[in-house]
Formats: sequence, structure tokens, C-alpha cells
Amino acid sequence: GSSAVRLQPSMAISAAAVGASYGLIVKLFANGLQKTRLLKNPWEHALIMGVGAYLGNKYVEVTEQQLAIHQDRLAQLKALHRAAPALPTLTSVH
Repeated sequence: GSSAVRLQPSMAISAAAVGASYGLIVKLFANGLQKTRLLKNPWEHALIMGVGAYLGNKYVEVTEQQLAIHQDRLAQLKALHRAAPALPTLTSVH
């Protein structure tokens, strides 16, 4: 069975904020390299911040999916380990 893993809602908000901030910084840096006004075409800043926020949220979603997959696999391996016959130990061999 698949165990649903959900990270805290603040994680998604933080990821969106970090993504939006990263998008803004990238755009400001690009304008700085071109030696143009930093806030030239402000709609581009908003667009890139939106893309950054989306990518931040997508990162959280993919992370949750991967965590669920790894937890399911770990549970399967633990069940296999419990079902395996006990191997002799050095103390039980005479």
C-alpha cells in the first residue's frame, strides 16, 4: 500500500517564497549584467517570480512523492527481513 506523506503547509509557502525570491534575484542580476535599469520591464519580474514560485511548489510535490516511494520500499525491505529465516550466529554454532 502507498502511505501518503504530506509535508507541513508552511513548507509549500516557504518553497513558493524562496522560488519567487530566486526569480526576482535572477532577473535583477540579468538586468545588472546588461547595465540597464534594475526594474526595467517590471512585468518580467512578476512573470519570473511566478515561475520561481511554481517551481518551488513543484519541488515540494516531487519531494513528497519521492519520500513516499522510499518509505514504501523501506517498509517492504523491513517486511522481507522479518520474514527471512534467522541465520546462525557465531554463538549458536558449536
